Order: sequence, then C-alpha cells, then structure tokens
Amino acid sequence: KELIDNPKINPKRVFCLSISPASLRQIRTTRLERRIVNVDMDDKYSLVDENSRAKSNYADRAYIMKDLKNVRDLAIKYDWTQIDVTGRAVEETASYICELLKERFEEDVL
Repeated sequence: KELIDNPKINPKRVFCLSISPASLRQIRTTRLERRIVNVDMDDKYSLVDENSRAKSNYADRAYIMKDLKNVRDLAIKYDWTQIDVTGRAVEETASYICELLKERFEEDVL
C-alpha cells in the first residue's frame, strides 16, 4: 500500500505483467505438482503433509481469473503499462520494457 501510494513513483516506470489464464494455470499446476500435491476429482489441489491435507485453490480457474482481474484493475487505476507475457521469453519481455523506457525517458539519458 505504501509503495502504491508513493507520489515519487512515476507510473510510466511501472509495468504490469499479465499472462493468459490457461498459461498461468499450467504454471501454477506444475508448481503445485513439484511441491508434492494431490489432485482430486473435483479439480482441487491439496498439499501433501504428514499431519494434514490442506486444500489449495492456487491453480483453480476462478481464483486465477480473480487474480488477473485484480492486477488489471490496479494497472488501470494507477495508469501502469500492461504487458501480456504469454508465450514470451523473459529476455524478450525485458528488451521490450527497456525499449519503452528509452522512448519515454530518452531525455533523461542524454
């Protein structure tokens, strides 16, 4: 909250990275599987623990859609640039952001 409301932060230097729901779900599902997670018939994920079997909605489609909507809403509210990184390499995204910053703040570099 303090970071978002800081007047010293230029919104043209803040980038909101988003991804397609299907890609994010695949990433989250893989992440859960690597943490030894069980998938039951209701498409719910539970972390395997010796003492408990807690449920996680981390890879649930509705939860993902809510996360992505919250991010979009923040970007719109604070006038941040939104970038869809679906299918993009990290290097490609970084290069694109560098290009945008150069265009926006070229006079600051000179």
